[in-house]
Amino acid sequence: MYDENHIPHIIFIDEQESERNKFQRLFMQELISKSIKITVLLPLQTTEEMLEEIISLHPDALVVDWNLNDIKTDGVDYDVEYSGSDLTKEFLKIRTQFPCFIATSLDEDASKAESTFDVNMIYPKSSGFDESTTREQVLTFKDRILLQIKKYQTSMRQNEERFEALLNKKRQGEDLTYDEETEIKKLDALLEAAIDGRGTTPSDLKETTNTKKLDSLLSKVSELLEKVNKNV
Repeated sequence: MYDENHIPHIIFIDEQESERNKFQRLFMQELISKSIKITVLLPLQTTEEMLEEIISLHPDALVVDWNLNDIKTDGVDYDVEYSGSDLTKEFLKIRTQFPCFIATSLDEDASKAESTFDVNMIYPKSSGFDESTTREQVLTFKDRILLQIKKYQTSMRQNEERFEALLNKKRQGEDLTYDEETEIKKLDALLEAAIDGRGTTPSDLKETTNTKKLDSLLSKVSELLEKVNKNV
């Protein structure tokens, strides 16, 4: 799922053409070397439309302008029903722990907004889109995006490898320890939520389902043995 040779894909959503162009220029070196892919999008009118569009493009990070209703001259002639923080909040329900960022010219307003659930996601465009204003040895907005993508993908890859190792152990008939059984359930839930958090099965329900399957199997085995004993 998370290939080390995969080229990171970043989606940037903003209603202003000038801001979309600035974001692409921020990654000009990476775009020239083809070490990254950028898709810039206009905000669609509804949250549902926008979420489906994002999911269909399979991004590795999502960056969204906070106020998506500011400009009505660059292709958006309708009222967008959500803010950048609304959209990231809904997207994180689908892709748990996914790298999301909110870029804004109004960072104080965005930070204080009721819909903003994590102020650490917010970055001002004034400095974030202009690397010349940053000091040396300080992580830039671009650095943070690229690092977060790398950390997320490394974590998911390690989780997948560990999950597969534990599964193989079970497939080979080896008994897992209590801690390993607990770990495999947590990894299963985490990886499932990383694909689509809307369809995750609660761990207690999974355990109940598995227990019912085992009970049913044991019951059938018991019935079979009983029939065998009667015929002996």
